[in-house]
Amino acid sequence: MLGFYPIAGAPIADAGTVTSAPPVVVLPPVPPVVPVPDPTFESWLRGPVRFPVTLYEVSVNVGGTEITRYLSNQAYGGGDAANPYLAVVTGDLELDGKISYDGAAQLSYGDITLDNTNGSLDSWLFDVWANRRINVYVGDLRWARTSFKLMCSGWIGNVAPGSDQASIVLQFRDALQALNASLSDATMADGTTLRPIGFGEVPNFTPKLKTLGTREYEVHAGPIEDIIEVRVDGKPRNITKNLSIGSFNLTEDVSPGMLTCSYQGDKGDGTYRNRIAPLIQRIVTAYGPAATRLTASDIDTDSFTAFDAACPQPVGVAYSDRVNVIDACAQLASSKGAQLIPSRLGKLRLLQFNIPTSATTEIRPSSQVGMKITAVKPFQVAAAVKLGYCQNYTPEPNLITSIPADNKQMMALDWRTVTSVDSTVQATYRLSAAPAAQVNTCLLVQTDAQAEADRRRDIVKVPRLSYTFDGTPDTILLELGQAVMLFNPRYQLQNGKPGLVTRFKANYGTLATTIEVTV
Repeated sequence: MLGFYPIAGAPIADAGTVTSAPPVVVLPPVPPVVPVPDPTFESWLRGPVRFPVTLYEVSVNVGGTEITRYLSNQAYGGGDAANPYLAVVTGDLELDGKISYDGAAQLSYGDITLDNTNGSLDSWLFDVWANRRINVYVGDLRWARTSFKLMCSGWIGNVAPGSDQASIVLQFRDALQALNASLSDATMADGTTLRPIGFGEVPNFTPKLKTLGTREYEVHAGPIEDIIEVRVDGKPRNITKNLSIGSFNLTEDVSPGMLTCSYQGDKGDGTYRNRIAPLIQRIVTAYGPAATRLTASDIDTDSFTAFDAACPQPVGVAYSDRVNVIDACAQLASSKGAQLIPSRLGKLRLLQFNIPTSATTEIRPSSQVGMKITAVKPFQVAAAVKLGYCQNYTPEPNLITSIPADNKQMMALDWRTVTSVDSTVQATYRLSAAPAAQVNTCLLVQTDAQAEADRRRDIVKVPRLSYTFDGTPDTILLELGQAVMLFNPRYQLQNGKPGLVTRFKANYGTLATTIEVTV
């Protein structure tokens, strides 16, 4: 039998002020303080007796002073007596995240609802909560505060009145929402034309005229690595490079025609990057509004390092028009079937969608409520995958200049493509060898694109199932995108199968979860 205490009914008087004396918290009788259960927090989650409580430590600016407010979903007396936890949380933080083979990660958080029945929190609506840190801890009523485990960390987006006068809500914001801002709003001299932005190697891009009199053209709003070649209607032209400012000058008279440039982009901090993980790190920390940029401490270094080691292929991407930071990063990540996902602790992770062949974390039937799971098909079996690579940013289908025919053919295409087909699967399932649709990437090299097409084909060429179940409290320690070994008496899972956590839904107050594993 799990031990739960009811949430305190009325809020603490004057909880919204910082100048008055600390409010008196009347606690129900609770068991004495004891050490953390031996040997682990996980064993406590799995244990037969628990007195769980969830604590929220939230930074807020009150009258120009930064303070921390200490909140809880029930009365708790194990903290600092000078800063007691106010038992005003009536609606705990909920997370719902999903990743898929052919789509971007989806992540949402519910509001944190606070009891404001008697209006004692009215003044909180006028404090500054936006872009302040919130940490969520879980533990036992019997424990000292230092024994609690940090379960979730993020930012408050804002505070708002609830649906009635009896509540106010704190709106949770994760790292991805901070990246939902323009990559760059820098403009050319006319004040309206956006300056171009390029990362890695960019083929056949149309530069923007910077200075008419000197025939200066810009390819990137800042320092770059190199200008590879400038062409007019496909024919190379002589230039002077201005690498420190991302531009070049034509040094010869040319007839009117299509001016294009292949170049190696951003080198704003003195380092040129052309791989996915380093480029994403550069973009999220150096581009977009300064106030919403991430710092090194906001990035899960282990996941980025592991991804970079596994996926070092060169890439390139450029933008002439407005694009959001998160969209630019997602475009790079998806080139290797990866997605950006914040961890429970709010750090940005870079994870490739790939069904594992082994896993050390086991999900046994004892962690599945009623040992019940539901199976669905995540996607249909396919025999072929087609990828686009090495984008031609300025297709020129009707060149009449005296350049080799194969060059003309290459410059006429938007994309070069590769296709991966499994003839055995095609015959067995009686499928077409033609892929359903071309998927475009930022990859540059044919062999890299072919290897990625083969990898994706191997995922979809076999029948797969996704299994959904309600989890016991110990499953709240799982992460979206984690490799696990799933066991169940049904669906030939008796001996376990390795899979990927493709959905994770959790309530940090009740410790209830819903998990989906794709195997």
